[in-house]
Amino acid sequence: MKEQLIEIVIGGCRNKRSCIRLTPQGNCLATNRVAVLNCKEYRPFTVYWGNGKIVVRKGNTTARKSSIFLSLPLNYNLDDVNVGLSTGFGSSGRWIIEGTYLQNV
Repeated sequence: MKEQLIEIVIGGCRNKRSCIRLTPQGNCLATNRVAVLNCKEYRPFTVYWGNGKIVVRKGNTTARKSSIFLSLPLNYNLDDVNVGLSTGFGSSGRWIIEGTYLQNV
């Protein structure tokens, strides 16, 4: 299977839209229009993939109030995944990468 780039945008459009895209700068196939970032505090997010879907949750794996805010069903599984992080269009950011493991949803 050809390698596919999937974009997960968190707090895009000046923190007015988060979404999942199956092509770079493509159409948003799963969208949430709630402000989720705050430049004055760390906000954890968790990304899961497996069982034919991608899920993004607010909170980390130990958060009591972790909630799904983006979910996209796929008609295939993501078997071999590479992850890259970046800010968009002149923004700056910091990331804390916690434990790295694959967990099916």
